[in-house]
Amino acid sequence: MVQASSLKTNLLRTLKIMNRRKALYFMMIPGIAFLFVFNYMPMYGAIIAFKNFAIKKGILASPWASPWYKYFEQLQSAKYSIIRRLCQEKDLSGHISGVSWPMTDRKNSASMLCAAQR
Repeated sequence: MVQASSLKTNLLRTLKIMNRRKALYFMMIPGIAFLFVFNYMPMYGAIIAFKNFAIKKGILASPWASPWYKYFEQLQSAKYSIIRRLCQEKDLSGHISGVSWPMTDRKNSASMLCAAQR
């Protein structure tokens, strides 16, 4: 069992080292904030795929979809096969040509369908 005095000395030693390198920790703040905002905050919105989203209730207060894969089953149904095929063709043509097609192209109905699907 570790004694309390050794834990206290280790804590003091760590705090002393951190105090000497505080400029380094301050320089880390923008990078950590960037990672949090652009990598972790979007995950909050990803739970919409598993909920019966109601605008008035918001994301967290909306009830969970039952079963949780309800919308994935709906997307794989025959009703959405045309939309899925158009999106796959558009993505494949973009990979072959090296052109990133805009998702908000009003002239191309396939773009509007793909944007609606995602």
